[in-house]
Amino acid sequence: MYALAIIIMSQAKSWLRRIDSRIWLILFGAGFGILLAFLIRPLLPVIVSNRYVFTEYDGDTFRHQPGQVRPPAENRVLEDLYRQSDANGFRLPAMTADFYPIIAIGDSFTDGGQIPWVDVLASRLNIPVQNLGWSGFGPL
Repeated sequence: MYALAIIIMSQAKSWLRRIDSRIWLILFGAGFGILLAFLIRPLLPVIVSNRYVFTEYDGDTFRHQPGQVRPPAENRVLEDLYRQSDANGFRLPAMTADFYPIIAIGDSFTDGGQIPWVDVLASRLNIPVQNLGWSGFGPL
């Protein structure tokens, strides 16, 4: 009986050693991947492109006054586009520059639309304008 227990324990230890080496290999690989991602990330461009879908229910009226205004029967898609953001998460202007003599601050009226008025202003004045608008905060 004692010999059988020793045989079973030795087989269990060899099985655990194999599992143990696999776990260490997985942990080392995952850690190396995470470290590599942190080292490479600063070298990549800071521009992020996201798909942006804006529906009628996303408007300020329904977001800031829930239950007070009856929403439309159908939640139509008003805009479906890809927009690029800078490193701070603000919309990337059409005319980029190292220095912006004009900065636009506001809510969805500043940030929203396929071509925001800030980009129109920049093209008409031929001066870069930075868009610091953020949708969803309302006029207050």
